[in-house]
Formats: sequence, structure tokens, C-alpha cells
Amino acid sequence: ITGEGVDAGVVYCEMQASENEGGDMCDRAMRHAAFPGKCGYKSETGGRLKELRELTNATVRDDHNSYYRPDNFCVIVTGQVPLRDLLTACAPTVETIRSSRFKGLAPMVRPFSTEVPRPDKQQEVRMEFPAEDESTGAICELCWHGPEWSDLENVVALKVLLAYLCEDSISPLRKALVESTPPLCGKISEGLHEYKTQLINITLKSSDVEQLSKRDVTSEVQAVF
Repeated sequence: ITGEGVDAGVVYCEMQASENEGGDMCDRAMRHAAFPGKCGYKSETGGRLKELRELTNATVRDDHNSYYRPDNFCVIVTGQVPLRDLLTACAPTVETIRSSRFKGLAPMVRPFSTEVPRPDKQQEVRMEFPAEDESTGAICELCWHGPEWSDLENVVALKVLLAYLCEDSISPLRKALVESTPPLCGKISEGLHEYKTQLINITLKSSDVEQLSKRDVTSEVQAVF
């Protein structure tokens, strides 16, 4: 905040730009629709502008007390270090922690350790955002919950399937939505968000606003599937 009471600064401007970018706005809306209720996957780790004025020192201290604790950190040691020497070097620090105020801490509920919530029914969110071209600057995000992160066979299979559906000019989804007349979008991409439960994502960019309003995109994609 400047001397005149105006919000400013490099970090503020970066956050402001991010919050008003079409891609970021659509991604945020997608995560909020895909993860109802309380779920860390829809949190904005970089923060939101409206919280800048509301954040207090007490909030920061409470967060540090909750998560900056010995049972919530990880030590990574690399190189040719004998295990006995490593444990000997760590022993004084471990004893200090055991005898400190951390000894009486309440058990911590680890973030992301609970079940990932899923919506009860299909969600559809429409929103407006700034774009250089108001007629063909729309973005359409489609997503589905996939397998658990540990289900490697199905995760790899999904990556292969998504590449087949979207990557080349002869890919089924590209032929149906990009190389069609009239085209729905100018570009299509795919990916997996690697959460505890994979989030399958297909993105249509440079989409025709008029076509989006007239066509049932979900049905067209499902027909290709």
C-alpha cells in the first residue's frame, strides 16, 4: 500500500494480472466446480487480492503453529553418507525437539489426507473474462475425476488415450471440434492434474463464442468418446 493508500507493488500487480487472465480464471472455476466443499486442491497457493487487506499477523502465526512443526517436515540427505553417522549427527537435534514445547502439541490432521470430494452431479459454470477477440477468444474447460495417483497402469493408459484423442490433426476430438465446419475452437489440449485423485482435463481455446452458446459441447465430446 502506497502513502496515498493505493494498492501497488510488484507482487500485487502480478497477483492482479493472474486473477484477471482468462486461463487462470477458467482453471480456478474448474477446480472449484470439481472439488466441492472443503478441499485444498481448489486453494490459490499464491493468495488472492481480497485477502491482502484481511490477512492479519494472528492468522499467519496460527498457520505457522499448525503446520511448522517437527512431525510435518522432511529431511533429504544425498550422497555417500553412512546411516549410522547420519543418525548420530541428527540425535542432538531430535533430543532438543523432544524436550521443547513441541512435545505437547495436539495431533496434526495432515492436509490432503482425507478423501477427495466429488460433485454430486455434472457442473456447468459460465463466466466472462477479458479477451483480445470477443468473438473467438472463449475458453472451454472440461474435466472428469480419474483414478487414484497410485494406479499407475490406468494413469499411463489415460495419458496415451488423451494423446490419441487430441494431439494430431487426425485425432478424433480435433477432427470433430477444430477441423470441422463450422469449427468450435482453434486449439485443443489435454492433460492430467496430478492430485491424489487424477483430474482429467481437456481444454478448448480460441473458441467461437456464438458456437459455444448454440452447441452442446459435452454431448459432442461424449459422442467422440
